[in-house]
Amino acid sequence: VGSLLLAGCGAPRVYPPAFNLYGYQRVAVIPFDNQTQDPALGAAVQSEMVDQISQLNAVPLVDVAQTGAYLKSLRADPASVAANPDLMREIAQHFKADLILVGSSTGYLEILKDQAPQRSDDGRWGFNTFRKVSVAARAQLLDPSSGSLVWSQKNQGYSYTNTFNPLPIPPGLQLPDQVNGLLDLANLVKNRVLQKDDREPASFDENSSGQLLYRQSHYFAKLREDATYEVVNAIVDDFRGHNGWVPGGKSAAP
Repeated sequence: VGSLLLAGCGAPRVYPPAFNLYGYQRVAVIPFDNQTQDPALGAAVQSEMVDQISQLNAVPLVDVAQTGAYLKSLRADPASVAANPDLMREIAQHFKADLILVGSSTGYLEILKDQAPQRSDDGRWGFNTFRKVSVAARAQLLDPSSGSLVWSQKNQGYSYTNTFNPLPIPPGLQLPDQVNGLLDLANLVKNRVLQKDDREPASFDENSSGQLLYRQSHYFAKLREDATYEVVNAIVDDFRGHNGWVPGGKSAAP
């Protein structure tokens, strides 16, 4: 009996979603706002969120192209929906929706830095290039019948990589000053391992401005994609059950 009780105590607890989408009629997705220097990020976050919510098979979604076109016909700004109960009700009635999803990309950061040359474990001289992308976003669900906010979440996702770039330096050299004498350390970027047509500056951080690196570099394009997935995945986790939870509140069979 004791062993049975112990086994029962060790079973993982079943967690329902923090917000249960199952049972709602339809969610109208409003075009996401963008508050970052990347003009395409709002659409990227929105697309990823629609994909991940759709994978839950919890509730039908009204495609953002439809809601965007309808708002345009009304000459209404998507960013005004959350503060306009009358507009919410109009949208809900037109699309037969009982929830409205609004969202925004709220932060975007790229970091690029070459690190000091060093010898690898196999004796080669080289240097690491650190690249990182961070994406922040938020989303809200609105009840159009009351105009009230029923769910809200914000989060941040990031992705990074350290890549080793070999240097044309004889492996027999031991001292860093010997390496420095053979290499212009201010131009390590010339020795980065890049794909064809990649263009990257010497460095990039939160104080930099201007170009978006993901448009110039395959590395950053992939990091942006992964960071967008991570932030949306963290937000959409509020709609997922855990440890075998299924709609209706029953756990999956052991």
